[in-house]
Amino acid sequence: MEIGSTSLFSYKNALNNFDGSGIWPNPNPEPEFSSVQFGFEPISEPNPESTIRERGTRLSALCQFLKQHVKDYNSPDARGHQERWIIKLTVAAKATGAKIPDSEDHAPEIEDTTQTPAKCIRASPSHVIDLSKDSDDDSGTIASTVPRVSVAKPKPAPAKLRQKTLFEMGAQKLDQKEAKNHWDRERGGAKERMARAAQDKKELVERKRKKIQEQTRERVQKHRAHKKSGSKSTAKRVKVATLYAVSSGTSISDTAELLRPGMTKWMKRNGTKNGVIRTKHRRVNWYHPLLWCGIDEMAPRVGWSPTMLVNVLQRQNPALYKHLHKGTVQKWMKRKSPNGGWSQKTLDNVARRHVLGGTGRVGILSLFPEVVAEIKKALEDLRGSGIAVGRMLTRSIILAIIKTRQSHLLENFKCSESYVSGFLQSVMNWSLRTGTHAAAHLPENWELAGVKTFFRIVHLINYYDIPPSLIINMDQTGVMLMIANSKSYDERGTKQVDIQGRDEKRAYTLVVASTPNGDLLPFQQVWSGASPKSLPAADAPGMAEAHLGQAAYPTQMVETFSE
Repeated sequence: MEIGSTSLFSYKNALNNFDGSGIWPNPNPEPEFSSVQFGFEPISEPNPESTIRERGTRLSALCQFLKQHVKDYNSPDARGHQERWIIKLTVAAKATGAKIPDSEDHAPEIEDTTQTPAKCIRASPSHVIDLSKDSDDDSGTIASTVPRVSVAKPKPAPAKLRQKTLFEMGAQKLDQKEAKNHWDRERGGAKERMARAAQDKKELVERKRKKIQEQTRERVQKHRAHKKSGSKSTAKRVKVATLYAVSSGTSISDTAELLRPGMTKWMKRNGTKNGVIRTKHRRVNWYHPLLWCGIDEMAPRVGWSPTMLVNVLQRQNPALYKHLHKGTVQKWMKRKSPNGGWSQKTLDNVARRHVLGGTGRVGILSLFPEVVAEIKKALEDLRGSGIAVGRMLTRSIILAIIKTRQSHLLENFKCSESYVSGFLQSVMNWSLRTGTHAAAHLPENWELAGVKTFFRIVHLINYYDIPPSLIINMDQTGVMLMIANSKSYDERGTKQVDIQGRDEKRAYTLVVASTPNGDLLPFQQVWSGASPKSLPAADAPGMAEAHLGQAAYPTQMVETFSE
């Protein structure tokens, strides 16, 4: 500190108290550290000790101040004076609570005083800070701009986190022999798991079979017990006693023949000259007034209920209505009508006293009986093989045969759906029937099987490190050639309607495959059969375009197509 400058501390340096020896031999610092009182009179206490009052930044500035001026004096007297002050400051620091460092690492750095002292740069005055509010001296002090020196040891940079490898976690490399033994054990375990899975599947099938067998036995026992008792429900007995009259016991034979008096001439046909032998009528004309009057009278009384209407008519006159079925009555009524009633089609049939079905009318094809015969034979062959025959399939066959035999008819003939329905009823005398073939169901453990398949694929990809280009996602879809249906046209009144391949589809399988890299593989068609004859012909329409697209046409070693 030079003469005339100010410091951070709450005392001033008088110019007349400095001598040529500098600040250290001068007694001015003693009043600040309680060595002497102001006026430079000794303190009354014996062996007075210095007291450090500075804290925080002021304490750091004090240390810097002392270090700076220690280097300025090298005379023996000044050196002794400096050592005396160093001892005082050390005692004062211990009294304040400071600790002596245990090692050199924690000790503060002390600059070498033997070197040539650097030229002191005068600090430019800064703003005035009043630090002596309780002091008698009203003069302010100017803060020094000496840079603060931090003695704290910098914190080390945090270490970068790194995931441990398998070998750091205890894994060891296997030699060739140990690896072979390991894979042998894995294969043996896989075989055992597959055997257990097969056994579980077998037990599941056996439990399902026993469950169905037990349910069937209970159902048959219940049915037999009910049939043996011969009892009827209370509600049915009340209905019979309230609504039904006792039958008169009238017996009429051949009801279907009696209701067709104008058709007796056809019975004379005996097959001569390659004619047709006419058999007895089997269908009852319910629109005849003899039968319809009773039906129309009783329907409102039973609330237009088909079941109750049939029961009442059969109890009152079983000879006439013994062949009447509630399904037939349901077709006569209006659909979704809250008040009931007969449909317009039924009223038209009643007015004509017969239905148009079975009349043999073919419309535009009446002049071409050979075309009608060919269409009829094709439909009969399809039903004979068990294929479901619907309106769409029938329309396709009719159009194909007409296009081959009489193509000029298609200029104005559209072959509508109503025409197809009328053709099936009038020419084939067929009605829409429901197939009696049972449908297949999903297995009980289909969800578990799907989860097992998913994790098996994930394990194989991770275990063998399969690249994305070799992971092929393949799906197949059936391209319909002929839509299967659960209903088919067949002879009226048929109880058993066999439909072959009800749950199957007449189609080929189109295979589409792609990879996670975005590569789309060429399409592939799968046809049922075991030889190239099952494939489309080489000159089939569209084969050239398909070959340009690199489509493949393999065969599937099965007898019928399945998904």
